[in-house]
Amino acid sequence: MLISFFVILMNSAYAEDATKEEYEERLDRYDLVADPEKHRVVASWCKRNYPAKHSFHQREFDKHQLAEFESKMPGTPSAPDLKKARDFAIKLDLHEEAETYHVKWGEMQYATYAKRLE
Repeated sequence: MLISFFVILMNSAYAEDATKEEYEERLDRYDLVADPEKHRVVASWCKRNYPAKHSFHQREFDKHQLAEFESKMPGTPSAPDLKKARDFAIKLDLHEEAETYHVKWGEMQYATYAKRLE
């Protein structure tokens, strides 16, 4: 029984090393800096095979999606644009970015209100 425990332990250690090697091969294969869209592919693979790295790649893909959304916004966004960006960031679970948009939106709303009071 003790021998079978060590065999199982050795197999799991070998499987973990093999998974880490596969993960590193995927990182070499995809140029994640040049093509951040590939984080989605790596995140999907990690979810099944290497859960320790899944959240990192999912977050990087979500940041990429938010950057794409921001690139479609006008140069000087309106209050509704900022609110949409905030809501999109919340949907992607990017709370720090959502807070930034919320603050900008609030400042814009306050400035509009202050002008009405004059």
